[in-house]
Amino acid sequence: MRWMFSIGLVAVSVAAAEAQTPPVEAFARMPAIDLPTLSPDGTHIAYIANDGDARALYILEIDTGERRGVGASSIRPINIIWAGNERVLMIASETQRFTAAARRNPIDVSAAFSVDARDPSNVTQLLADNRLIHQYSINRGNVIAVDHDGGNVYIPAHEAPRQSGVSSSRGSDAIQQPRYSLFRVAADGGAVTRSVQGLPDQRSWFVTPDGMPLAREFFDDERNAYRIDAYRDGSWASIFEAENPTFQSIIWGVTPEDEAALGFYRDGFSVLRTFDLESGNETANTIGLDGRDLSYSIDDPYTGRLIGVAYPDETMQTHWIDDELQNLQNALVGALGDDSATITSWSQDRSRFIVRTNGSADVPTFYVYDDEARSLSILASEYPELEATELGTRQQFDYTARDGAVIQAYLTLPADGGSDLPAIVLPHGGPESYDIGGFDWIAHFLASRGYAVIQPNFRGSDGFGQAFRDAGRGQWGTGVMQHDVTDALSHAIQQGWVDDGRVCIFGGSYGGYAALAGGAFTPDLYSCVAAYAPVTDIGLFLGEVEIRGGGGNWVADAWAEILGGVVTVEDRQHLDEISPIHNTRNFQAPVLLMHGREDSVIPISQSRRMQNALDDAGQDVEYVEMHGADHWMTDYATRLEVLTRLEDFFAEHIGD
Repeated sequence: MRWMFSIGLVAVSVAAAEAQTPPVEAFARMPAIDLPTLSPDGTHIAYIANDGDARALYILEIDTGERRGVGASSIRPINIIWAGNERVLMIASETQRFTAAARRNPIDVSAAFSVDARDPSNVTQLLADNRLIHQYSINRGNVIAVDHDGGNVYIPAHEAPRQSGVSSSRGSDAIQQPRYSLFRVAADGGAVTRSVQGLPDQRSWFVTPDGMPLAREFFDDERNAYRIDAYRDGSWASIFEAENPTFQSIIWGVTPEDEAALGFYRDGFSVLRTFDLESGNETANTIGLDGRDLSYSIDDPYTGRLIGVAYPDETMQTHWIDDELQNLQNALVGALGDDSATITSWSQDRSRFIVRTNGSADVPTFYVYDDEARSLSILASEYPELEATELGTRQQFDYTARDGAVIQAYLTLPADGGSDLPAIVLPHGGPESYDIGGFDWIAHFLASRGYAVIQPNFRGSDGFGQAFRDAGRGQWGTGVMQHDVTDALSHAIQQGWVDDGRVCIFGGSYGGYAALAGGAFTPDLYSCVAAYAPVTDIGLFLGEVEIRGGGGNWVADAWAEILGGVVTVEDRQHLDEISPIHNTRNFQAPVLLMHGREDSVIPISQSRRMQNALDDAGQDVEYVEMHGADHWMTDYATRLEVLTRLEDFFAEHIGD
């Protein structure tokens, strides 16, 4: 698994912003700056620059403004990690088809590229073609620790069969399962050695920056059992076990006090409970916020310890358990006058910081804060062509669903406002995800074309507590999840925001399913229906998930849980009843289907079969299959084609 870099610098051009209607390209672009990360000594910033189809990694010297770069257009960077002050690790992913199951549907693989910060053209892929590593070890970019002083990084990976040494006491099946071991890798791409041997059912490692084991997690698919081991005095001891664990019951990180932080629900909202790694006992420390769900944890890049958690509010917010960072962030919020300001990176001595803002009517922008000079300067904005453009404000509002439940949603209007507007209902994917405020490249684009955009956080969405999330399970299509989408539109019509005769619906992934379900089960509401990478046949989708996971596996179980629990023969009949593909004769509106050929989440067959079913039913359908497009629309060409086709499609059916 090796990717080649194109060597060369890419300059991001900033065109003059359009005063009235900005071009579609300004919204479709990938962020001009992405993943900016400070070096440990605070003198350099590594970041990804995007300009059209071109992508590059740059190393910027802050004091001089000098920058050096290397092209990275052929890969999808997802993280940047410094390994000392002279090496930058660019973590990237791509889709591949190197297994029998993946020939029909690609899978995501990751890798770590080591870049010489002094000469970025010097690039080495870590763990490439290494005889110690199993050929199907697909997550070789999972760098879990960096020894900044020792020049090593630590990456868990499945061992090659001849290296695994699995005991035959578990039978022949165990021999076929490679061990998930920890490897020490020289940051410059040199020596690779096995640091600690793992076991077949192991799922993760937690270690110190110099590779000393702290904890490991196991999950047994056959028994649906979860276990945590702590490393003590040279041996492992179990400190936590659970049968049928929820997704929350996993380690989010290890705190500075050597406590494993596990996700649980308290009073209906997610929190982190901590367990002492030495004794195995639960401690009195709980990390959480009243009435808030936690989204993810944040580790210190120099100690590897959990020091913060993110949670959804008007925008994504960070709660630091490190008082120094929390106090600084509070001060930066005040200085910028923007509640969305969040610290994203810092030097090892905490003299310099990178801060990101993401307001509801402004493009996201990065700043550099110098603590010694007490200065705050703009680094760059993610969408420079839109800096001078007046964007519509994404407003949060609440509405009451038909059964009395109060649901949160977002409304984005054109910059000049208006009433009785043509509208786009834009349900989010997941489905256990959520929409928050701040810049949204799709919603703001549609609003710039004169549409009101409605984004409901329907029941089943994450971020609003366990009961709200669970209320959506088993409620697809004709249940409360879809009712909440419909009721958000009804509220917008009642408020006078929307012309009820000019409404379309669009979404991607689960949002694409919800859009098609709107066309199938509430056909009178919509003048047109558009979907990107949708689920169209739920029963078939579940079967494909099971096949890709090799039978019973936690991914298939998780999807079954989202759909309401164990899927029986009777349930399969119900899944057909709520699948758009089996209800194509109900459609009254024209349909636009779009799907990427590199989608690793929703098989492209879901859209191909839906097109055929709509054709057979005599419906008006257009199907667009996009080469090189993945599930998340992470390249400029895909985003540009999607927005261009949506603009034409909506203009034809509900435009002025």
